[in-house]
Amino acid sequence: MSNAIRFLESMGSDARLAQLSPVAYAELVAQLDLDADARDALLQRDASQLSRRLGGRTKVLFALLPADDDQAGEQQPEQEPAKQDEPPADA
Repeated sequence: MSNAIRFLESMGSDARLAQLSPVAYAELVAQLDLDADARDALLQRDASQLSRRLGGRTKVLFALLPADDDQAGEQQPEQEPAKQDEPPADA
């Protein structure tokens, strides 16, 4: 199955391969050393069948979780505690 993965990787890394005619794509797939089921999945461009043949996951979860921030969108600097040997500022 590593041949199928290498083929998919090359398809993803070279934009010209994504523009192939159906006949040229079928010729490339025919040259791969794959079993008939994997070859059929590639020819039909059936991602779920190919994933099952390669032992992949059927479902993938992707989530973006925003970070918590204050109202201004930036963290406020911490206030420094007043020093005990200085008189208060309002005195």
